[in-house]
Amino acid sequence: MSDAVIIKNLRVIRDKKIIIPDLTLSINTGVIIGLLGPSGSGKTSIFRSIVGVQKISGGSISVLGESAGSKADVSEVVDLVGLDPILRIELWKIFNQLAERGKTLIISSHVIDEADRCKKSSLAKALSWQTSQSSWCF
Repeated sequence: MSDAVIIKNLRVIRDKKIIIPDLTLSINTGVIIGLLGPSGSGKTSIFRSIVGVQKISGGSISVLGESAGSKADVSEVVDLVGLDPILRIELWKIFNQLAERGKTLIISSHVIDEADRCKKSSLAKALSWQTSQSSWCF
């Protein structure tokens, strides 16, 4: 399986505050990976970095072999916050079908129940960091 996203030593600083101190992560193609954490923990900064709209202070990101933001093909973005349970079930069926067809999905949520729906076997790299607001563990 090849990597759809490769993040090496990503560092994001905003307003002199370290948002992401040092993130290294590989995401295989055809998987669903979950970024879980409370509001303010860096989930959006990771997404913004992947699509190339976040100013990064260090590190590198490649998406499908290209530098982040150089070849963005974001055809659908779905916000799960506040969706009713039936619609959420249907969306996860679609997400799984897309993954089975080789698409890579990165799901961001502060709802821990979403973690159960992600393919945990795809989380091959171990990473954790501590800041005043966040603690990540993949």
